[in-house]
Amino acid sequence: MEMKERIDLLAELSGLKIEDDEREKLVADMDSILGYVDKLKELDIESKSYIRVIIDGDDCREDVVVGASEAERRAVLASFPAITKDNLLEAHAVLDHKV
Repeated sequence: MEMKERIDLLAELSGLKIEDDEREKLVADMDSILGYVDKLKELDIESKSYIRVIIDGDDCREDVVVGASEAERRAVLASFPAITKDNLLEAHAVLDHKV
Protein backbone atom coordinates (compact mmCIF):
# COMPACT_ATOMS: atom_id res chain seq x y z
CA MET A 1 0.00 0.00 0.00
CA GLU A 2 1.41 3.38 -0.95
CA MET A 3 1.82 6.10 1.66
CA LYS A 4 -0.93 8.23 0.04
CA GLU A 5 -3.36 5.31 0.34
CA ARG A 6 -2.37 4.76 3.98
CA ILE A 7 -2.99 8.41 4.79
CA ASP A 8 -6.35 8.29 3.02
CA LEU A 9 -7.28 5.19 5.05
CA LEU A 10 -6.20 6.81 8.31
CA ALA A 11 -8.19 9.92 7.42
CA GLU A 12 -11.27 7.82 6.74
CA LEU A 13 -10.91 5.80 9.93
CA SER A 14 -10.41 8.93 12.02
CA GLY A 15 -13.16 10.90 10.31
CA LEU A 16 -10.76 13.62 9.20
CA LYS A 17 -10.99 15.53 5.96
CA ILE A 18 -7.55 16.09 4.46
CA GLU A 19 -7.10 18.48 1.57
CA ASP A 20 -4.82 17.48 -1.33
CA ASP A 21 -2.05 19.91 -0.35
CA GLU A 22 -2.16 18.69 3.25
CA ARG A 23 -2.06 15.08 2.04
CA GLU A 24 1.07 15.74 -0.02
CA LYS A 25 2.77 17.33 3.00
CA LEU A 26 1.76 14.38 5.19
CA VAL A 27 3.13 11.94 2.60
CA ALA A 28 6.45 13.81 2.56
CA ASP A 29 6.54 13.97 6.38
CA MET A 30 5.78 10.27 6.77
CA ASP A 31 8.37 9.33 4.14
CA SER A 32 10.91 11.41 6.03
CA ILE A 33 10.01 9.84 9.38
CA LEU A 34 10.11 6.30 8.00
CA GLY A 35 13.43 7.06 6.30
CA TYR A 36 14.82 8.12 9.66
CA VAL A 37 13.48 4.93 11.25
CA ASP A 38 15.25 2.90 8.55
CA LYS A 39 18.50 4.71 9.43
CA LEU A 40 17.97 3.86 13.11
CA LYS A 41 17.55 0.19 12.19
CA GLU A 42 21.08 0.25 10.76
CA LEU A 43 22.63 1.20 14.11
CA ASP A 44 24.70 -1.44 15.90
CA ILE A 45 23.18 -1.50 19.35
CA GLU A 46 24.16 -5.06 20.27
CA SER A 47 27.74 -4.06 21.07
CA LYS A 48 26.74 -1.14 23.30
CA SER A 49 26.39 -1.38 27.04
CA TYR A 50 23.47 0.39 28.59
CA ILE A 51 22.95 1.87 31.99
CA ARG A 52 19.81 0.49 33.50
CA VAL A 53 18.02 2.43 36.18
CA ILE A 54 16.32 0.34 38.80
CA ILE A 55 13.66 2.04 40.88
CA ASP A 56 13.72 1.10 44.51
CA GLY A 57 10.27 -0.10 45.50
CA ASP A 58 10.43 1.97 48.70
CA ASP A 59 10.34 5.17 46.65
CA CYS A 60 6.88 4.41 45.24
CA ARG A 61 3.72 5.61 46.87
CA GLU A 62 1.31 3.14 48.35
CA ASP A 63 -1.95 2.65 46.46
CA VAL A 64 -4.81 3.53 48.74
CA VAL A 65 -8.43 2.92 47.85
CA VAL A 66 -10.55 5.88 48.88
CA GLY A 67 -14.28 5.47 48.82
CA ALA A 68 -16.59 8.05 47.31
CA SER A 69 -19.54 9.58 49.05
CA GLU A 70 -23.01 8.66 47.89
CA ALA A 71 -23.42 12.16 46.39
CA GLU A 72 -20.18 11.77 44.41
CA ARG A 73 -21.27 8.33 43.22
CA ARG A 74 -24.66 9.66 42.06
CA ALA A 75 -22.98 12.59 40.25
CA VAL A 76 -20.65 10.27 38.35
CA LEU A 77 -23.44 7.86 37.43
CA ALA A 78 -25.65 10.77 36.29
CA SER A 79 -23.00 11.80 33.74
CA PHE A 80 -23.52 8.55 31.80
CA PRO A 81 -26.46 8.18 29.40
CA ALA A 82 -27.40 4.69 30.62
CA ILE A 83 -26.45 1.73 32.75
CA THR A 84 -26.74 -1.68 31.08
CA LYS A 85 -28.50 -4.67 32.59
CA ASP A 86 -25.03 -5.96 33.57
CA ASN A 87 -24.39 -2.73 35.54
CA LEU A 88 -21.92 -1.42 32.97
CA LEU A 89 -21.80 2.30 32.25
CA GLU A 90 -22.72 3.24 28.70
CA ALA A 91 -20.60 6.14 27.44
CA HIS A 92 -21.65 8.91 25.05
CA ALA A 93 -20.75 8.29 21.39
CA VAL A 94 -17.54 10.00 20.36
CA LEU A 95 -17.69 9.46 16.60
CA ASP A 96 -20.72 9.34 14.35
CA HIS A 97 -18.72 8.02 11.39
CA LYS A 98 -19.34 4.35 10.59
CA VAL A 99 -16.51 2.46 8.90
